[in-house]
Amino acid sequence: MLGVSATIEGNRVVIDGLSGFARSTPDAVKRGLRNAARGIYAEAHKNLEGPGRTPVRMRDTKRFKATRSRGQFSFLGARPGSTPVPIITANLITRLGILEPGESLQGEGDIGTFSAADNEFIIYDSASYAYVIKEAKGSSRKYGERDFIGDGLKTYDGTVGITTPVEEELGKEIDKI
Repeated sequence: MLGVSATIEGNRVVIDGLSGFARSTPDAVKRGLRNAARGIYAEAHKNLEGPGRTPVRMRDTKRFKATRSRGQFSFLGARPGSTPVPIITANLITRLGILEPGESLQGEGDIGTFSAADNEFIIYDSASYAYVIKEAKGSSRKYGERDFIGDGLKTYDGTVGITTPVEEELGKEIDKI
């Protein structure tokens, strides 16, 4: 069995492992981990592609009463714990990213620094309120926890499997020998 592991640390997924194989076939391991990271990223991205919110009506009309409660209607699918998360400003999607081995990123404010070690890819969301959505804090409390990255990991692992891309790349490398 391969020694690949995926752990959830806050609002990011860390994929690492395969130290022994990495020394003998570093490119194959990196390609496999990159493919797995891209698959998890794609699933996490899908979890952030919910329908947008309705426009704000600031005045009464004959048909509608004035309201400020945009984005809080049941037809948006924003039920407790539901994904995809409705798109309000698109910051969650645009700040979702992947760090390759050896890369680091300084987050803004209290986000901190993301650094990927050798043979490690990190899927992260640097939006300042990503943890608010994930942990159902503040105004997101009424929607419940929505772990879009962790759910992406579970979906990808349940369909493709984290080790499958790495095994495929190692198989290609072994076939060359």
